[in-house]
Amino acid sequence: MLGYQRSDCVYLWLSDKDATRWNLVVAGQRPQEIAAATLEVEGLAPGEYIVQWWDTHQGVCFETQRVRCERNPLSVSVPVLHSDIVCKIVRR
Repeated sequence: MLGYQRSDCVYLWLSDKDATRWNLVVAGQRPQEIAAATLEVEGLAPGEYIVQWWDTHQGVCFETQRVRCERNPLSVSVPVLHSDIVCKIVRR
């Protein structure tokens, strides 16, 4: 996971370490599905946030949620992950 965070926003790239170009293209391996994961984010200011999940291959947002951060950490359910996705959390 790579990311950038301030007290009012978070940008994260989540990736399966085994979903490398070599494994997917050369070795022909299909990535394992990762389900039922939770992301916990510390350091956000209290308030309402928009959480967006982005498909990195299509370049589109496929899920948007509104969440409320009342205390840290903010806990967010991660959609099913096949190789990689981006999460954008921005205060409203």
